[in-house]
Amino acid sequence: MPLGGYSANRTGLLLIDPYNDMLSDGGRLWPDVKVVAEAVDLLPHLRALVEAARRIGVALFYVPHRRWREGNYDGWRHPGPGQTFTDRESVFGEGMWGGDWHPDLVPQPDDVVVQQHWGQNGFANTDLDLQLKQRAIVKRSLWREWWPIPASRRPPAAAPNSAIT
Repeated sequence: MPLGGYSANRTGLLLIDPYNDMLSDGGRLWPDVKVVAEAVDLLPHLRALVEAARRIGVALFYVPHRRWREGNYDGWRHPGPGQTFTDRESVFGEGMWGGDWHPDLVPQPDDVVVQQHWGQNGFANTDLDLQLKQRAIVKRSLWREWWPIPASRRPPAAAPNSAIT
């Protein structure tokens, strides 16, 4: 099925960090995104987007952030502000509810889950590029929540987060 000149089988939908901590009431980051997420009906739109992509044969790529574990950043000389925040707040904790996939966005058997990324870039130090190229994906649609760290919760020297991954 053509999608603006692209074939569905050459198109990929990238879902970045769709964890409970980000998208669920009670998640560690939910207070930072709640107002906007609810105002734009984020979850219903994501559910519809994922359903439509699967229905027409667009490949889904899950691009997960590294799940936090005690000691992840021990010995790091230069952790970024997001990593400092993640460590302090146990964001996306492995074996914790917040580090589980949002129940509406759990990967299915035909979906691709790429290697976890440590920062705000799903391409750097992961197999995302390889996975896309091996499937001849030439058009990528990106969903990435933007989770700015509020100034009150930022380390002193933190720069603003980028909305682009």
